[in-house]
Amino acid sequence: MFSNYAVGYNNVDVSAATKHGIPVGNTPGVLTETTAEVAAGLTLAASRRLVEADAFLRGGQFLGWLPNLFVGNLLQGGTVGIVGAGRIGQAYARMMIEGHKMNVVYYDLHPQVL
Repeated sequence: MFSNYAVGYNNVDVSAATKHGIPVGNTPGVLTETTAEVAAGLTLAASRRLVEADAFLRGGQFLGWLPNLFVGNLLQGGTVGIVGAGRIGQAYARMMIEGHKMNVVYYDLHPQVL
């Protein structure tokens, strides 16, 4: 038996497993919220320039406080675009809507109600 603890199973050669009589298991939904939270964290990091600020500080370039140094952009009330409104896209949309009062625009082959 081959069991996959992941999002999707496109990393498994199902045809080959079937040919050799190996059952393939999957755990749909187990990482939905986790993956959406990682996406939300990356959104926050990009919007607030966290990676750039970290490199600046670790590189010894910080010479003192400035009022606009790496402030970044406010998410609250902004608009976020999502490509794919499956389980993860919907969870991410909820996080952005409920947590940051954001507007959501999305593209999906199968329109959803977000």
